[in-house]
Amino acid sequence: MEYRNPWLRTVVRLVLVLLVLGAGWQLYHLGYALGGGDYGSAKTELRDLRERVAVLGRENRQLRQDNALLQRELTVEREVSNRVRLDIQGLERRIHELTEEVDFYRNIVSPDELERGLHIHKVQLTPADVPGAYRYQLVLTQVQGNRSLEGRVNLQLEGRLNGESIQLEHGDLVPGEVDGRPFSFRYFQVVSGRLHLPGDVIPEALMVSVEPEGSHARSVQQRETWSSLFNEGDS
Repeated sequence: MEYRNPWLRTVVRLVLVLLVLGAGWQLYHLGYALGGGDYGSAKTELRDLRERVAVLGRENRQLRQDNALLQRELTVEREVSNRVRLDIQGLERRIHELTEEVDFYRNIVSPDELERGLHIHKVQLTPADVPGAYRYQLVLTQVQGNRSLEGRVNLQLEGRLNGESIQLEHGDLVPGEVDGRPFSFRYFQVVSGRLHLPGDVIPEALMVSVEPEGSHARSVQQRETWSSLFNEGDS
């Protein structure tokens, strides 16, 4: 259609432009109205998630603190348990030692079950501070005797060297005591000293010989396997 009047053509064009602008404005408002709810929901969900993250962060820190506290408590409990166990072991060893001492003194005071004369009690070795060196200790008693006894204690080691059996005398084990260790007592005496083993000798047993002077007391011997001479854990 052609409009001969230029003014009318201008008005029609203006009306068309206004209609297009109005339609665009309505479409914008329609899109905002439709999408505005989703945006609000997303914003609310984001805020909730942030709050949840903050809560979880606080809970995580609390759990870490609780775990650290529990670890400290477990460490303390283990230390206390170890100390108690060691104390119990020490008390058991002490009870054993006291029991042996009671038996020893009972035999001296009331030696009804022991034969009259000289006896060897409790031969014991303890590792010294030098490899191959040991401290030895033995207890000598006299049962139903009132005379003082004097004499010497001799140690003899049985072992192996280069696959062959050997015997080492007291002088080989204790330098300077070729004739043995002297003793002198009436009722009992603790005899102690230090012995040394040659480096390549494998010990198997220790023979203890007690030789009193005179004819009123008999000599006694006692053989102990090497492993039996030590307290548990000392060998």
